[in-house]
Amino acid sequence: RKEELYSSSLVLAGLRREWSDVDGTIAGTAGWTAVQKAAPTTKQGSGNLALSFAQKFAHGGMMTLAAGLDVATNFLDIRETAFGSLIEANLTQPLWRGAWQGFAYEGLYRAERDLAYSILEYERFTQDFAVGIATAYYGVLRQRDQLNNDAENLRRLEQTFKLIQAQTEAGMTRRVEADRAEQDVLKAKVRIQSSTQAYRNALDQFKLTLGLPIVASIEVDQGELGRLEPLPIPFDQKQAIETALRARPDVLIQRASVRDAKRDVEIAADAFNPSLDLALGISAAGTQPRSPFRVMTHRHTRFARLSVDYNFDQRTNRDSYRNSMVALDKAQRDLDEFLDGVVLDVRRSFRGLVESQKTYE
Repeated sequence: RKEELYSSSLVLAGLRREWSDVDGTIAGTAGWTAVQKAAPTTKQGSGNLALSFAQKFAHGGMMTLAAGLDVATNFLDIRETAFGSLIEANLTQPLWRGAWQGFAYEGLYRAERDLAYSILEYERFTQDFAVGIATAYYGVLRQRDQLNNDAENLRRLEQTFKLIQAQTEAGMTRRVEADRAEQDVLKAKVRIQSSTQAYRNALDQFKLTLGLPIVASIEVDQGELGRLEPLPIPFDQKQAIETALRARPDVLIQRASVRDAKRDVEIAADAFNPSLDLALGISAAGTQPRSPFRVMTHRHTRFARLSVDYNFDQRTNRDSYRNSMVALDKAQRDLDEFLDGVVLDVRRSFRGLVESQKTYE
C-alpha cells in the first residue's frame, strides 16, 4: 500500500514539473586543427549556456522565457574571444480546439485527485487492518473460551459418569444409563481434542497476522472477553447508508470514474473543432560581441502568428467519440450497480450489528 501511494506521488510530481518547468544546460567544445606544415596549428573552442522557464495554463496556453550565452575563442587572445547572447519570450494559446475549457489541466487534475484517493484508501486500509487484528484476537479468545467450556463440560460429565457407575454397581440404575454416560464422556473428549486443535490453529494464524514466527510463544488475556461491554449504536440505518455513499473511498473512486467518462466525452467532442492557435513572441540580442549582457532592447524582434488546421476526414474522431459514449454508459451502469451493492452491504452489516447487540442484552 505504501508503495502504491509513493508511486502516485511520483506520477503527480512528474506532471507538475511539466506544468512549471525550469531547465538549464551548459555545453562546451574545444579542439585544434593542424595541416602538415602548410599552415600553423590553430586551436578553437566554443561553449554555450542556456536557461529556460516554461509555464502551462489550464486553458491550454504556454509561456516560455529563455536566455542563452554563446562563447567562441581561439585560445590565443582574449580580444579574439567572441560572446553572443539572446533573451526571448514566447506565448502560445489555442483559441478554439482545446481552449477555455480546462482540457489541458485534465491530466494533472486526475493525478492530484488520484493521489488524494490513494491517501484515503491507505487510511481505510490501516483502519481495516486494525479491525482485522482485533477481530483475529477476539477469535483466538473465543476459541480459547470454547476450549475452557469443553473442558468444564468434560469434568462435569466425568463426575456424572462416576456417580451413575456407582449407582449401577449398587443396583440403583440400569446398566444402559452407565453406558450412555460413558459415551457422553467419550464424545466430550473428542470435542476437547477438536477444540484444542482449533485453538492452536487460530493462535498460529494470529501469529502470522502479526508477522511473528510460528514458534513464537504468546499468551492471550482470557479476561478480555469478560471486560467487553456493548456500545450504543451512534446512528440509524439511514444515516449509515448516507455516510457510506458520501465518504467511502471506493464509492468516491466509482463516482470519479463516471466524472472522467463524462469529461472524455467532452474532450472527444472538442476534437471535431478546428485547431486555431495564436503565437506571440519577442527576442533581443546583446549589443556587442564582447558585451553580451548589454541587451539591445531598443532593437528587439517581435512576431505574431495565427495558425489554422482542420482535417475534413473526421472518422477517427467519430470513432473516439462513440467509444467515449459507450464508456460513459458502462461507467454509469457500473456505478449504479456498485451503489446498490454498497447499500446492501451496509444494511446487512447494520442488521448484524443490531442482532449482536440484542443477543448480548
